[in-house]
Amino acid sequence: MADKLFELIKPDGDGCLGGKQLQPVMSKCNPAVPGAMLGKIWSACDDKKAGKLTKSQVVKMLGFIGQVQSGMTPNPAAYMTAPPPKIDGLPIPGGGAAAAPAAAAPASDGMSLTACVDKLFGMIAPDADGCLSGGQMMPVMSKCNPPIAQDMLGKIWTVCDDKKAGKLTKAQVMKCFGLMSQAQGGGTPNPGELNASTPPPKIDGLN
Repeated sequence: MADKLFELIKPDGDGCLGGKQLQPVMSKCNPAVPGAMLGKIWSACDDKKAGKLTKSQVVKMLGFIGQVQSGMTPNPAAYMTAPPPKIDGLPIPGGGAAAAPAAAAPASDGMSLTACVDKLFGMIAPDADGCLSGGQMMPVMSKCNPPIAQDMLGKIWTVCDDKKAGKLTKAQVMKCFGLMSQAQGGGTPNPGELNASTPPPKIDGLN
């Protein structure tokens, strides 16, 4: 959905969309999102107060709007799996919210990315912080089928373990799995392109 928005509106030289460009889009939410909430969403996404958003920040913004329209509170840990927002003039990916799971079905027998991560956390006990360690995750990541090169798995881990904690939260595991899925599909892992329709990776013993 963010890709479509960047096709409709030309970004600046830094690849960003400004507040004046995005405000009309945000105001076309249907069902509507209160102006005060839209302001909070913008502030959460424009964390550097740049007055504009990168594509990954727009993905976060759209995720937050989707959460609010679904009756949820904006949650930074879950925006990548939020339902796509309903915005007049901006088509929903896959032809509608109900079509998104079907698009991901061939990759994993119908299991969504969220369900896949939930299943993993049911199979492996997280620590007291709700995290899975590198020692717990690496055997899972190595069972990708089709396989992913070890150096690519290392890069994906580094992107997800951005605080160098040696372990991943549930949200970070979701990002990890989404990037692995992109790699299995032959693309370059890009956090900015993760969304609710991203399928889980194919992992032996998990899906």
